[in-house]
Amino acid sequence: MKNVYEVMDEFLKATNKEERIQVLRRNHTGPFESFLVGVFHPAIQFPEALKKVEFKRDDIPAGMAYVNFQSEARRMYLYVKDHKNAPHGLTDERRVVLFTQMLEGMEPREGDMMMRLVNKDLKIPYLTPKLVEEAYPHVDLGLKKAEPEVEEFPATS
Repeated sequence: MKNVYEVMDEFLKATNKEERIQVLRRNHTGPFESFLVGVFHPAIQFPEALKKVEFKRDDIPAGMAYVNFQSEARRMYLYVKDHKNAPHGLTDERRVVLFTQMLEGMEPREGDMMMRLVNKDLKIPYLTPKLVEEAYPHVDLGLKKAEPEVEEFPATS
């Protein structure tokens, strides 16, 4: 499995919409899909404290990091503001410590992608919620508006 930044590098090399969709489909994994949902779904928010985290970038050779998004995706709920599964006593200060430790175990570019995730700004041209939903039609990014329910008129006699 590729790191998120590797998929983004491949996406940036694509020259048209169809190629971009193919890059997303070719690199589809549950964690990568979760990453995109985290970036684009408006209901998923992160505490302000995480958006300002500075982490020590290690000179980790590519592919040699202890941690990447693929391995950490299942724990991302810990960093989501007011997530129902997060431990009740988890403070923003503790979230910052955990998040910083995770970032410092990653390749620097993967850590940068995580920072873009919590800031909800990937800075990747052409990667839009609409394109993600086109590549992954089953994904709910919160963009589809619910159809208003229409009450039926009672039958008249």
